[in-house]
Formats: sequence, C-alpha cells, structure tokens
Amino acid sequence: MKKNLLKAIALLFVTALPVQNAFSAESGWTAQFTPVNDAAELGQLKTATAADGSVYVSSTYNQAFNFAGSEVADPEGLTSAFIAKYEVNGQEAWGITMFGNATISALDADADGTLYVAGQFMDVVEYTGTNGVKGEISSPSSISAFIAKVSKDGKFEAVKTFTSVTDESIASAVGDPWGDGFESPLYSSWDPIYVAPNNIQIDGDKVYVSAKYTGDVKELGWEGSYVDVFGMMYSDNYSYGVLSLNKSDLSDAKSIATVQNTELVSYDQFYPEALNFVAENGTVHVGFFGFGNLTLKTGAATNFNFANDYEGGLEHAFVLATISNGEVTTKVFNAEKHDKSAKPYNVFMDVNGDELIISGTYYGQNPFDNTLSTGELANDIFVASVGKANGAVNWTEVGGNESKAVSMGMNSTEVLVSTTAGTINIDLNTNEKSLLEEIYSDMDFYGDSSNAKVQATDTHVGVYGWADSSVGIEDIVVFEPKSNGVIYNLAGQIVDENYKGIVIKDGKKYLNK
Repeated sequence: MKKNLLKAIALLFVTALPVQNAFSAESGWTAQFTPVNDAAELGQLKTATAADGSVYVSSTYNQAFNFAGSEVADPEGLTSAFIAKYEVNGQEAWGITMFGNATISALDADADGTLYVAGQFMDVVEYTGTNGVKGEISSPSSISAFIAKVSKDGKFEAVKTFTSVTDESIASAVGDPWGDGFESPLYSSWDPIYVAPNNIQIDGDKVYVSAKYTGDVKELGWEGSYVDVFGMMYSDNYSYGVLSLNKSDLSDAKSIATVQNTELVSYDQFYPEALNFVAENGTVHVGFFGFGNLTLKTGAATNFNFANDYEGGLEHAFVLATISNGEVTTKVFNAEKHDKSAKPYNVFMDVNGDELIISGTYYGQNPFDNTLSTGELANDIFVASVGKANGAVNWTEVGGNESKAVSMGMNSTEVLVSTTAGTINIDLNTNEKSLLEEIYSDMDFYGDSSNAKVQATDTHVGVYGWADSSVGIEDIVVFEPKSNGVIYNLAGQIVDENYKGIVIKDGKKYLNK
C-alpha cells in the first residue's frame, strides 16, 4: 500500500485501481460509500470475505445515502446498522439495513457465501432484506445481542437474540449499612445491563459467538457477577461467555464457557479484561486476560487465583483454555503484578497448523515472554505463537509503540495486527517483524485466495478487496493434502462427505452436489 493512499481514495467512488496486497502480489480494487456526515458517528467497521472473493462490510449510518442503485433512508436520528456486499470486482451488489439502535460487531462468511452477523441493539429494531421482507426484534429493558444469518443474495434467513436480566435476589436484597436497625433494598448506580458480542465464527455445522455481558443470560445459564458496595448498593461486574448455535437456523443455543469473578457477589471487583476464541473442527480455544480470583466454567469449574497484594498490585495473566469433547485443558502465562492496567485490553486468535497465533495489547511484563515489557508505554501490541498441543511459546513479538489493537488478519504466511500506531506484520516463515504505516480499521480474508480491509476517513468508509476479478473459484491454486482420504474445501479446511461444493480428495478436485 502506498503512503497516504486513503487520502487519494477519498476522491474515488468505485474505481478499478491496482492495489499492492500485503498478503500477496495480486492486484485488486478499492471502493467507498458515505453512510455518515461525520466519521466519529460510525460504529465498528467490520468486513468478511467469501470463497469467491466477494466482500461484506458493516457500518452504522446516520443519513440517507445511495448504494447498489437504491437509496438507504435517513434513520431519523437513530444509530442504525448497514450491511453491504461487493462483488469480486468491487461492484456494489446489495445493501440491507437494521433500522433502530443497532451496532454490528462481528462478521463471518461460510464457503457458500452465507453471512453470519453478531451485534447488539436496544429498544425495537426492524431489519429488511433485499427481498423486502421485514422482521423485528425488541429489547425493552436492556442492551441485547443479536445473531443473524443472511443469504449471499441479501435475505435474512434467521435472527436470534439474547437478553440479560438483573438477578432479582440481588435487586431485592436488604442491608443495614449504617447499623441503625433500618434495612433498605440494595440498588444499582450503574449503566443498564447488556450482552455485547465481540466475535463470531463458523466451524462445521456450528456458529460460535463470544460476548461480554452483565446480568444473567438465563437461556444460556450464564450467571451475573455483582459487587456489593458497603451493603448499600451493588454494581454489575462484567463477565465473558462463549456459545454455539446450529448453523442451519441459529437454534439449539448452548454455553461453551464463561469466565467471571469466582464469587458472584463480592466486595472484590475481579473480572476478565478481554477474551476471544478460535474454533477448529469442534475444538474451541479460548484465551483471556484477567486478574484476581476468576473461574472458568465449561460444565466443570476451573479456578484461577492471580497475584494480588491488596495494595494496588495485581497480576494480569493470560489464560489459554482448550475445550474439546467435554474435556478442558488450561495453560496460564504469568506476569509480574503491577499497579496499572492498560485500557482497553484486546485479544485476537487464529490457527496456523500446529500453532495458535495470539495477539492483542498488554501493559507491564508480557505474559508470553517475561523479558519484554512496555516500560513507560501506556500499552503495547504483541503477537505470540503458542503450540496447540502443549502451550509452549514458539516466539513473541511486540510493536514498541503505544497502541490500541483494532483487528488481526492472517493467512498461511503472514499475520497483520492493526493498531492505532500502525500495523505490525509478522512473516510466519521467518518470524521477522516489520511495521507498516497504514492504520486499518478491520481486515479479513478467505484462505490465501482473497482478502479485504476497511477503514474510515472524513465521512467515507474505504473498502479494499484483493481477489482478482479475472480469477474464478476453479482457478485458485490450493495445496495438495498429504493425508489420504481426508476431504478439504478450497480454503484448505477439513470437511466431511456432506459438504456441498468443490472439494479436494487425494490431491484431486471434485464437485459434491
């Protein structure tokens, strides 16, 4: 990418422009749309790429604008969500809306191009697909989560919501804080309870979602965590959870794991600072930063007691948990305690063969390499390679600048972590690090064949795609599997005999209908 390319893109609308790809040497395209009158009004920008190289982008919008030949109506002062699709050559395909107070926080597309969306909303939100069919979700008393399944031609096929509620036993509890014999109900002085997804991933026939939450999410059996403030009020202490749903219709919601303060009602405000996951063939790897006394619940409970001198010094350790067939293994990466925490912490995860690539932000001593420290920096970015089988650290790299992580993208040869101070690029073959000047808002790719990124400037959302429009799905070069009898899709992922589409078996392509 050329320096200041984004400034040039602000002058374009949809232009077939050669773009140097950070992942490969393919040329690509750039495009933009203008959903807001001030970039500060944009919600999270997210993108996902499909197997054919088409690109999905989500944003919020606060004004009327045109996309794919149709006008998106003014949301009447509400912060509404918008999902756009670009074809492999950058042509605008369609745009759909979620009208109301809604924000999209994660996207993922499967091999067939079906899009899965996670976000949060409040009050009443009306969603409309390209077929004009409208649906409605509502959350009258809290900020709730939604998961949506959208067909590759822009039709809403299923929408699932999750709502949290305050534990009534907490809300109705009484105390005598002044010792005068007059008891009064506890009350909360904090913001409304919520469920806020931060990642979504398709694996096999399941959709996996992670979310930060307060209150009780009863459908999933997720309990809330509460801080007792001197017996006269309580505050909600947030937790994290990971859940799964059926990919076909978003049914059969099940909890995979939660992480929270060990004591559900406590005077100590301990919590996981950031959590993320990656799923692979039914195995879910969960990683989180946390401090104090925390419990991981996966059916059974695993307790962690991190160093705390009760004088402000707290260890902010990293925990890696692997959940497979009901079995749980954990690995703790320790660091020295300190009296300051970086805000916000971030965690991203992906799989590269036999290793997990974990990135994010940290403060103080790096838990994957204790010789690395942020020093005087408020926080720093890191990227670490950890063995899936034993949790051994292969290597760790840090950025060296104060930064907030925005997103991570990876293929078989490179991993890029976008930060507010630039982008750190790691060559997975040599482990060599380089720093790029461009600041990405989000990036995603499908295997080694196509990828995309988005970022914002002024009133514009800039979209970048790298699947060459002259390259069809049949022409994508893929590796030849060494394992006899194992079936792969074109992204190199293991699939079963029920998978529909082009597959590779014993080094040869077949079309499963």
